[in-house]
Amino acid sequence: MLELRFLENSTLPRLAWCARLTAGRDDIAVEHGAWVETGADWFFEGAWKGPFDAHAFSRSEIVLGSGAALRDGELWFTPTTHTMERLYSVAAGPAVFVSNSLAYVLEASGSHLDRRNWSYESRLLTFLLGYRKAAKHMRLAGGRILSVHYHVSFCFGAGGDAKRRWRRRAPEPRTLAPPRPPRFETFGEYIDYSREALARLKENAVAPRRRVRYEPLATISSGYDSPACALLAKTIGCRRAVTFTQARPSFGPRLESTDDSGEELARRLGLDVERFSRDAYLAESSYPEAPFLATGGGGDDVVLSTLGERLAGTMFFTGMLGDTLWGTETQDPAASEEYRFRFPAGGSMQEFRLHAGFVHVPVPLLTFTRHGDILRISRSEEMSAWRIGGGYDRPIPRRILEEQGVPRGSFASEKRAITQPFWLQRASERCMSRASLADFERFKRETVRSYPLGALQMGVMRKGRGAFYKIRKLLARSARDPYAPTAHLAAATTEPLRFHWAVEKARAAYRATGLGDETTT
Repeated sequence: MLELRFLENSTLPRLAWCARLTAGRDDIAVEHGAWVETGADWFFEGAWKGPFDAHAFSRSEIVLGSGAALRDGELWFTPTTHTMERLYSVAAGPAVFVSNSLAYVLEASGSHLDRRNWSYESRLLTFLLGYRKAAKHMRLAGGRILSVHYHVSFCFGAGGDAKRRWRRRAPEPRTLAPPRPPRFETFGEYIDYSREALARLKENAVAPRRRVRYEPLATISSGYDSPACALLAKTIGCRRAVTFTQARPSFGPRLESTDDSGEELARRLGLDVERFSRDAYLAESSYPEAPFLATGGGGDDVVLSTLGERLAGTMFFTGMLGDTLWGTETQDPAASEEYRFRFPAGGSMQEFRLHAGFVHVPVPLLTFTRHGDILRISRSEEMSAWRIGGGYDRPIPRRILEEQGVPRGSFASEKRAITQPFWLQRASERCMSRASLADFERFKRETVRSYPLGALQMGVMRKGRGAFYKIRKLLARSARDPYAPTAHLAAATTEPLRFHWAVEKARAAYRATGLGDETTT
């Protein structure tokens, strides 16, 4: 009969965990950081919509974090419901390793990326295509296979399946899809569900039996999405917010102002607010970009690095993907049912989150699979008083704010963003700190020189970048779906070795793992 054997390791990131299932053994070793919740037959980091004491996270329609539980003699792993985060597994000899960190699963299993393979990041970014089409398997050095697990709970089986020797790849797991949120007919039904879901997440996050409890902290900007989410967070006791004072200058060719401070809106909502600069990470010397780039999710969220310990022990509310869910002119709702995205903002936060120790609550993603209902509500007659037309028409967040007394002219009328899209940028001091840039350039020189065709391959990729973008623009103009994701294609043409560099840096946090002590070859 399977049983869990826990190994707490205080040197690990607070919320990191890795499980080792060994053929022929009934005990499953689970090494974890100090803030991972554990019980006799389960473990979890984060929060889910449901009673904490029931530990039924695999049956919840909202899971923010990850874990596993024994059920009917089998260990079922559950990833975050939305696909901005995922789980990873590697089969190594007699064992299969499963973790919520890519760097951790590589270190624990003694596996390595193939430095001659420069397509890892572009393949990981295929999560933008939706969890069904996303790349699920990648070849590592020596022939091992890295598997990526999105959205659904999974189990590698028991009995004969679990007791044979795994070779380079574990068997395909059985899966269990989470339930979906209920259907919504009106704005009132949608808002009532959102408030009830957030309240239940908060109850779970502060449950008395937890070793760590999480309190709400909201982001707030000058636009629609994050202020509306901050107001919803206020209904469950949020009293604090953070704001970034400036948006990314190059977001739009006709951006009238880069002022993105939500300080005034925070005061109107009765929230205490702290101001931060999106460029503050550039002054850090501790390679702040590495944990974000090491996810393979684009690195956009590196601007959050400056928040550091302020995020520890928080439910961190964001409005990520609000433009897709709440806009009146947006992508096909059928694509949203599989968590298809155009850009990877929010997709590189996982490794940083495990270190800092917080629960990410991207409010729009909690109901993303009901995009069809929400779009119909947004376009309905009942929302006409909150429609303004144009490309920034989002009646749902506008109504949330205006019904709470926020004047119509007090938030922005154009789209802004604070993220740093590494997948579109060459390495330079514009997007990387000096320490990181110097170390990356050293790493790149050593890697390219390590095999004869390295410099040639890099040169060909660089020269092809301009042609690639011309072709991409032509395709975008002729495409029926203007929201088709493109970041996963762009990643292979910018700095293909930056991902390798970041993973090597991220692995340092897991050097003290004890899971690899037993033979894995």
